[in-house]
Amino acid sequence: MKMAELVERTGVSKSTILYYVREGLLPPPVKTSKNMAYYSEDYIDRIRLIKELQEKRFFPLSRIKDFLEKMEAGADLDSLLELDALIFHRNEIKEKAYTEEEFLEKTGLGKEKLEEAERLELLLPLSVKGEKRYDEEDLKAGIRLSMALSVGIDLKDLVFYPKCGEKIIEEEMALRNKIIAGKEIGPGVEITSRLAKGAKELRTYILTRLFQRKVQEEIQEGRWGEKKIHKRR
Repeated sequence: MKMAELVERTGVSKSTILYYVREGLLPPPVKTSKNMAYYSEDYIDRIRLIKELQEKRFFPLSRIKDFLEKMEAGADLDSLLELDALIFHRNEIKEKAYTEEEFLEKTGLGKEKLEEAERLELLLPLSVKGEKRYDEEDLKAGIRLSMALSVGIDLKDLVFYPKCGEKIIEEEMALRNKIIAGKEIGPGVEITSRLAKGAKELRTYILTRLFQRKVQEEIQEGRWGEKKIHKRR
C-alpha cells in the first residue's frame, strides 16, 4: 500500500510514520522510485503495537524499539512485558511519579538527608529520559528511612544494605548468565523472568527468616536488648 492508505488505516500521520522508520521502529519500505514507496500489511500491526505500548503501557520509544528488536529475535511480547513489570513494577496504570518537593513532603526527609541517602545508595531512584524520578517504591523506602532517623539511627549505619545487596545481585546475575548461556533470546527472556520472580521471593523469605531466628535466639538466651559492639567488615 502507499503512504496515504497506511495513514488512513492506522490513524497515524505521515511525519510520525517516517519518524518511526528513521528511528528503526519500522523497517524501510520498498522504494520503487525516488518519490514512491510501498508498505506491506505488517506495518499496520506494528504501528498499532507501537501506539498501544505508548498509550496504554506508557513506554518511551527507546524501550519500545528494544522490545521490537527482541521480538524479531524470537522473544514473546507477553514474556517481555511480564519481565518489565516484574523488574520495574510497571503495568497499564500510569505509575505516579513525584517531584523532589513532593517526595520530601511525603517522606518527611530534609533535602540534606535525601542527598545523603542517595549518596549512600540507600535511595536509588530510577532515571527516565535522563531525569531522576521518584516512584512509589522510592516513597516507601524514603518513609522507612525517615522513621529510622526519628529513632536515632544514623544513615551511615545502614550502608551494609547496599553493600550486601550488590554482592547478592552479582551472584544472581552470574547464575542467570550461566543458565541462559547459549540459549535463544526468547527462552532467555522467559528464564530471566522466572529467575527474577523467584529471586525476589527467595531474598525476602531468607532475610526475614534469618532475622526471625536471630531475634528468637536472643530472647531464648536472655540476651534481648543487650547492647553489643558491632564490628564493621
